[in-house]
Amino acid sequence: MKKLIRFLLFMIIFTPLNCFAATGLIDIYSSSKQLTIGNTFTVTVYCKSSSTIGTCEYTLSYDSSKVKFVSAKDTVNCNGTFCAYYAGDKSSSKQFTFKAIANGSATISAKAYGLIDLDENSMKTSVDP
Repeated sequence: MKKLIRFLLFMIIFTPLNCFAATGLIDIYSSSKQLTIGNTFTVTVYCKSSSTIGTCEYTLSYDSSKVKFVSAKDTVNCNGTFCAYYAGDKSSSKQFTFKAIANGSATISAKAYGLIDLDENSMKTSVDP
């Protein structure tokens, strides 16, 4: 009987557990690809994951000689182009308005600081420009 109990304890303690880490994506879309000087456009940044996102953190970078940051919509926990906010869902988005101020092309990109799930675990995060 003792051998059976030891065997069962051994199996419980040393049985590998399957753990699946959630992955996340920060995705960026622009409302317009071609602009004239003076026109405004919206950049929407999505935080997406296969599981519920607790916190989404990223910053936007852009060529300030070509575009100017104008405003942000529904971005209470964003400071200019840095955001760190509670999402509470598998997908969340924030909108930023920019204005074209010079000729040429400009790139707006995001740097992911991370997506954190509801249990405060970091998710492996990629950025889709």
